Amino acid sequence: GAGADEGAMLEEFIYEAYGPEGVALIIEGITDNKNRALGEIKNILSRHQGKLASQGSVLWLFDHIGILEYALGDNAQKDILELKAIEAGAQDIQEITDEGGAASLLVYAKPENLEKIKQTLEQADFNAKSFSLDWQAREPVEVKAQDAIDKLLESLDEQDDINEIYSNLK
Repeated sequence: GAGADEGAMLEEFIYEAYGPEGVALIIEGITDNKNRALGEIKNILSRHQGKLASQGSVLWLFDHIGILEYALGDNAQKDILELKAIEAGAQDIQEITDEGGAASLLVYAKPENLEKIKQTLEQADFNAKSFSLDWQAREPVEVKAQDAIDKLLESLDEQDDINEIYSNLK
């Protein structure tokens, strides 16, 4: 079209990798140049005792899950929210409290049910504070080389094309 830059086509990517001590990583992002992004990611991994993994070799260690977050008011509201979420197909519900003491309810769902649950709860006047599709480790691991892993995660986080990094760290 008019004024469109043909070279600025953005593509999503998901790479699987291993870091120090075999920590499993899922690296998601969006780029206008997959080859450049892949080269930079490989470079970061190799500088921090990590390596790219073959497709499918890391994903099975994680569950792809939808997460909706709702601010909590009183207990009666919480009970109704939980009941409606379960009726709509939620897999799990967890109450959390932030540093300021504000309580929220996390509603976990299969990715394919996320939108249905969100809409069902909106019809009952519950509006999500946030919602996302995340990767959660099936069996989180503990490591000794936390510093090395932190440096790797920090370096990956600084790469412009990367949006999310998931690991199987506890």
